[in-house]
Amino acid sequence: MADDREISRAMNFRFYALRYWYPFFLIFTGCTIKPDKMPRIIQPISINETIVVTSSDPILRNQVCIALKSKTIFRKILCNQESLGQSPNRLHVEATIYHNSLDYPGNLGYSVITLGTLLFVTSSAELEYHFQWIIQGEVVHTFSLTSRGRVGMWTVLPFHMGFVGMHLGTLFNYRNTIGNLRIKCLNSVELTGKQCELYRQFQQGALAKISQEIWSPTKKNIQFQQGSSEQIIQDGVSSTPESSELICETCFKPGSLPQKKKWDLVLYTGKAAHQSFGAIIGGNKVDYFDSRISVMGLNYPLEPSIEKIHFEMEGQIGKHEGLMHHWESNLVLIARIGFLEESLPLSLAYGIGLSYAWEVPEPEAKIEGPPTNQILNYFLFELDVGLPGIDWNPRLLLRIHHRSGVYGIYCPDNCGANFVTAGIKISF
Repeated sequence: MADDREISRAMNFRFYALRYWYPFFLIFTGCTIKPDKMPRIIQPISINETIVVTSSDPILRNQVCIALKSKTIFRKILCNQESLGQSPNRLHVEATIYHNSLDYPGNLGYSVITLGTLLFVTSSAELEYHFQWIIQGEVVHTFSLTSRGRVGMWTVLPFHMGFVGMHLGTLFNYRNTIGNLRIKCLNSVELTGKQCELYRQFQQGALAKISQEIWSPTKKNIQFQQGSSEQIIQDGVSSTPESSELICETCFKPGSLPQKKKWDLVLYTGKAAHQSFGAIIGGNKVDYFDSRISVMGLNYPLEPSIEKIHFEMEGQIGKHEGLMHHWESNLVLIARIGFLEESLPLSLAYGIGLSYAWEVPEPEAKIEGPPTNQILNYFLFELDVGLPGIDWNPRLLLRIHHRSGVYGIYCPDNCGANFVTAGIKISF
């Protein structure tokens, strides 16, 4: 019995302690918990209201606006910086760049693994994004995310050429680090040019990697309404608007960017020469023999550039006549530098790739020495000139079309052929 009385007194003491002291405990702990640990009371927002996206980086702002429109969370999205005062609802985003890199070690590793058949010229950086949602003038949600983006080019080249090209490309690409692209782009008035396009691609790729991480926490931390205060959704939007209106003069979807890139139809024909590639380039007198080639090609400009050097990819199919009667296919990466673009467009180009003859071209061996192969290296050197202001961009070209064993790599020395050709290019 004594034990039962002791247990009863202990239970009564605990009951009175909880009854009289627990409220004081709640007040004390409520005063000492940090504000960011307190449960957040969130101001609900209607999806029919307008949201303004702001940032000190207009390219980043535009990409976030495009991403927000694709989610159709809000019916109207304002993306012009001057529209800040038109709505109390705002998404503010900033990004800090860390670890600028030309990716030399990684690109070198890829080239070694692929035995020099891949050319990589890229730059990358790590971004720390800071997002701040301001609803009805009150900061309701702040968070940061990290992503890494990369921009540049890669292509397939003949054995050992990709390895050499990677070194040279990286050497000339030193100004195209992400930090430099950002500075060059934001210093331009109209946010146009190759630097801005590369920086836009970089931001687009980096944001795409963390897209789910951006919008899922947003829906969980902000209450949305369908337009009536009676319908509040805690974990997302139950019925989003059918479409979102994006008001942004400088925003473009990836598919609606100005069509600067066009395919080129390339047509040319020419005769075979006894002289070597170096001798023809050097301006020596050319002696021709009875072998002619006619080529049709499709040329497509690649996005990246290194300073004033632009890159293109071209596929060709050619027909030989005279001493040779076979068909020939070529795939070539071309580097081009232009001059006098405003007055009389002039450019010089050098290309390197692979050439495949559909039959063994015996006269190639007879020209400079036996034997030869169906697969050889392919070089071209080109001068073209065009007329500005014409939509289909006609150009005349002079091109040296060259199949080569590359000093015995594809076949013994002195196999191959050179053709001195002329033709036209037309954009479409």
